[in-house]
Amino acid sequence: MKSLSLAVLGTGLLISYATSGQEWKSECISYYQMQLPDNLVVGLYPIEGFINPAKRPESNGYFITRRFSGNGITFGDKYDKATRDTVQAQFSSFYYGNYRLGISGESDKPIDFPEYRIRRVDSINFNKNVALQKEELNSKLFNEPMSAKTEFDRKHRSVLKDYQNAFVDYDYRGYTVYINSGRRLYHFWGRNDPDTGERTQTAEAQV
Repeated sequence: MKSLSLAVLGTGLLISYATSGQEWKSECISYYQMQLPDNLVVGLYPIEGFINPAKRPESNGYFITRRFSGNGITFGDKYDKATRDTVQAQFSSFYYGNYRLGISGESDKPIDFPEYRIRRVDSINFNKNVALQKEELNSKLFNEPMSAKTEFDRKHRSVLKDYQNAFVDYDYRGYTVYINSGRRLYHFWGRNDPDTGERTQTAEAQV
């Protein structure tokens, strides 16, 4: 099992906290310390699953829909959703403010964060292309109307903003914060806004 005694996040990234009916002022993450009790056992994301995922192509019979194995929290060294360690680890996930927080295992060497960012951009573009191919296939097989190009781009466009040892991926409904600290990766997944269908609901509006 993985034992994580203390983790400290430090970066100049600003995050705005908001809950239903209540606004929170923007604060710098470097003002906060995320402290965990000594010897607290939590499930972690295997670091290799993020920076060097195993190739595992999947297809729907028409085109490739996935290229790599998924990653998830586990008490073991490798993620496998069928194992007991992985099933038990799901109960150790937790929230930090308005974010669901994911913590990777510790890398045995400094993380190549620019390369990880490139991998994330590649994954975003791949998923966008898969979504387009699905629309084209449904149009061909079931005569379903395709989204207008402007509407498709609105829903699938991402805007990345860089900080020291961190970057944020914005889409039209929310954003995810990625932080590199202490040879670990920290993912802060924000809660997605409902899809209003309005043209003003864009990734740029989230920045």
